[in-house]
Amino acid sequence: MSRKKLELFYKDLNEMVIDELFFSPSGIHGVNHTKNVLYYAFNICCISSFTISQKEHILFAAAFHDIGRTRDGVDPTHGLKSWKKIKKKALFNDLENINDQACIKFLVINHCIDDEAIDWSEKNEKYRSLLYALKDADAIDRTRINDFDLQYLRLSASKKFLEGMLNFHEKNISS
Repeated sequence: MSRKKLELFYKDLNEMVIDELFFSPSGIHGVNHTKNVLYYAFNICCISSFTISQKEHILFAAAFHDIGRTRDGVDPTHGLKSWKKIKKKALFNDLENINDQACIKFLVINHCIDDEAIDWSEKNEKYRSLLYALKDADAIDRTRINDFDLQYLRLSASKKFLEGMLNFHEKNISS
């Protein structure tokens, strides 16, 4: 899949992120947050060496990672609730690109779990860098609420993307 096709997949997912999926669409973990995370994940994927399939899984998980929230704040169970809502709403049915629901299930459920508490057994280890890409995209959106720490980022591609984004904003602000 070329970058152009990945862009189309990103746009399709972006259109699927709608108010009705969220308990508080305009809240801190609502539509804007989710679209930001999806955008950051897309850019991290574009500069990473993930396979096309892996990129699609990261983007899908980013688009729906918080739809199971029933409140803002720390909630280590909302990933599981989000996964259940993805299944209940049959969100996979609208996309032909998704071929590994086990991967997406792992990403969505564990995006809100501390790294040390995740089951990194042999069957899950293959998803580590994908989960880190999702977690990094989610963490980058903390810049929106002035709660970001560079140490939140796990992947060099995420740091590279953030550096580029900050350089872009710095140039545009000083112009």
